[in-house]
Amino acid sequence: MISLEQTAKSLLEHDNILLIAHVFPDGDTLGSCLGLCHALQDLGKHVRMTCFHTIPSTFDYLFEGLDQEDFEEQYIVTVDVADLGLIGVGEEKYGHMIDLCIDHHATNRIAIENKYVRPSAAACAEIIFDLIGLLNTPITPVIAACLYTGISTDTGCFRFSNVTGYTHYVASQLMKLDYDFETINRILFEERSRARIELEAALFGSMRYYYQDRCAVAVISQELLQKTGATEADLDGITGLPRTIRGVLVGVTLRECEDGKYKVSVRTHEPYDAAAICAQFGGGGHVRAAGCTVSGKTAQELEQEMLHVIKGVLGEI
Repeated sequence: MISLEQTAKSLLEHDNILLIAHVFPDGDTLGSCLGLCHALQDLGKHVRMTCFHTIPSTFDYLFEGLDQEDFEEQYIVTVDVADLGLIGVGEEKYGHMIDLCIDHHATNRIAIENKYVRPSAAACAEIIFDLIGLLNTPITPVIAACLYTGISTDTGCFRFSNVTGYTHYVASQLMKLDYDFETINRILFEERSRARIELEAALFGSMRYYYQDRCAVAVISQELLQKTGATEADLDGITGLPRTIRGVLVGVTLRECEDGKYKVSVRTHEPYDAAAICAQFGGGGHVRAAGCTVSGKTAQELEQEMLHVIKGVLGEI
């Protein structure tokens, strides 16, 4: 592990930098990558970001005016990535080439010396905010929009238990910049496509409840995605639905991928640890939000294995 000051020094000492976001990209990995990308480009460096997965169109506004120039990368940085498996197909090429890791997941398993992890940060974007300060380049309105996106999405618009006083401080500083944050909030938290509404209706209608309704499980199959016409953009935040049901302490979403694997998302309320549940399946994340990817099992088999673990976690139920 290195300090944030050492992290800044490493970035200042290098050029031709590639920033890598995690697959199934959310607002935090994208906002953090792009905020840092703009800051480093403002210092005259050659920088671009990549994500080896479809980026939801919801976040198109983050890429407006971004310079994604082509160059031979010489310094590889993962941002908001807790495990090399989370860079997807890019792991084969870049898995052994990571020079720097910036993250906020306590379960980070990237085994390199140049790694800065701050689990207390509600979002990786909080870290990038502090990091840019050490780079001695101003946070522009465009950068502010990127970082605000990261913080607001990873905190559920400041509703989740990971929010701290510092989270609100950073957000307040970002909102002093001249950018249309009202539009960002509308795009991220109010607008829903018809496909998303139909998908939510189907999930609520097929939700299964266990352990005196303290656990809810939703399954998003490829068939359901095709039936509703839901795209990647329609899936952002969908994993939080089971936990919104009153009385549910552990919410599980099983999403079938095109290759037959399942992306599992677990969301919990206090005092249950989502990361501990997902760790049983090789995954990780945060105390209240975690995930893993499982192959070789049907949805029914995976659900039963998840329920067995959750039963042990709930204990007294």
